[in-house]
Amino acid sequence: MRQKKCWFTLSGILAVLTVALMLSAQAAAAGKYKILHRFTGGLDGADPIASLISDADGNLYGTTFGGGGSENHGTVFKMTRNSDGTWTESQLHRFAGSSDGHSPAAGLIFDASGNLYGTTVLGNVYKLTPNSDGSWTEHTLYNFANGDDGGAPPGGVILDAAGTLTCCA
Repeated sequence: MRQKKCWFTLSGILAVLTVALMLSAQAAAAGKYKILHRFTGGLDGADPIASLISDADGNLYGTTFGGGGSENHGTVFKMTRNSDGTWTESQLHRFAGSSDGHSPAAGLIFDASGNLYGTTVLGNVYKLTPNSDGSWTEHTLYNFANGDDGGAPPGGVILDAAGTLTCCA
């Protein structure tokens, strides 16, 4: 009796299934992600490399390493969801590069009062306080001297249970 030829081998079937699953996963992932804002490198900033945080209303907050105007020293921004599902970016602070710092590279944190805290690679720890008119005021909490205090902090800040702000230098 003559044997029938089988065009599919077990390894071939597994390879086809693997590719199909990979393509299916990529298609599913593509449908889950949405671009909220494209940073232009102008006033809205450039290179948002740090993680985002959200508030109780679902607004997102983050930093850009560069951009923010002619100084190009980075920004702190807020993303607000509109009723139609789009998002609006607004700038909370533009770094001047002098006493307030330069190029925030780490994420932000909130305290219980709604203030934001962060660090810049130039060596500053800062606090942003919301004002009643929707604007924010920046306060430099510490300027690293690049000596015994460690210099430029590579990471962000944390708040412990007692509300003590800690920075890793």
